[in-house]
Amino acid sequence: DLRQILSDLKKTTMYVTHDLVEASILGEQILLLFQGRIEEAAAKQVFFSQPKKEFTKKFIQSQKVIG
Repeated sequence: DLRQILSDLKKTTMYVTHDLVEASILGEQILLLFQGRIEEAAAKQVFFSQPKKEFTKKFIQSQKVIG
């Protein structure tokens, strides 16, 4: 339901979550923060398939998420 509501708004929306699965379902772009700093920001497919930073790779692996 939330994905549909966000789509219907036709506005850029920032949704904050600690759940990477939820982020992968709802987001088109994903921004990963660590200690208040941006570690990585990318389109969802790029974020999961080609992370640029080692921190991001380890975080994705620790969450056992497949994008």
